Amino acid sequence: MEFERLVLRTLFTYLVLHQLFRYAGKRTVTSIGGVGRQSGIELMLALLVGDLIDDFLWAEVPASQFVVAAGTLVLLHVGLALLRARGTLVWRTVQGVPVPIVARGEPIAAGMRGERINREDLGALLRAHGIGPDRWKEVRAGYVETKGPLSVLLERWAQPATRSDLPRVTGARG
Repeated sequence: MEFERLVLRTLFTYLVLHQLFRYAGKRTVTSIGGVGRQSGIELMLALLVGDLIDDFLWAEVPASQFVVAAGTLVLLHVGLALLRARGTLVWRTVQGVPVPIVARGEPIAAGMRGERINREDLGALLRAHGIGPDRWKEVRAGYVETKGPLSVLLERWAQPATRSDLPRVTGARG
C-alpha cells in the first residue's frame, strides 16, 4: 500500500507542477530554467528528480521509495512523449502552442496579456532580432514559441535579398 500511495503522490505532484508551470507563462519558465531551451515539462522533471536524488542521497527515503517515485516520473514522462507524438490534441494540451503577439507590425494585446508581455518587453524582444521601433511594420508576425523565445516572420518586402532575387532586381532574364 505504501508504494501505491507514493505513486499517486508523485503523479499528483507532477500534474500540479505541470499546470503551475504551464500557466506561469513560457517566458517565466525559461527564465527560471536559465538556458531558455527547455520546456516547462523538462524543467519540472529536472526539479522533481533532483529533489528525489537529494532525498535519497541524504538517506531521507529508502532506495525502494526513490526507485518507485523516480520510475513513476520517468514512465509518465515517456508516456506523455509517446502520446504527444501521436496526436496534436495531446501535444497542444501538454506543450501549449505558439502565441501570436505581433501581426502586421502591430502588437496583439490579447497575446501579450496571455504571455505577460508589455510594450517595453515586446520592444526588447524585437530588438534582440535587430528590429527597432522604426521597423516594426516589417514584422508580418511574431510568436512566443512553446519553449519561450520569440520567432519573427518578416514581410516579404522586408526580407533580405537572396541570390534568387538577382534577376528580378537587375532586370536580367533567367
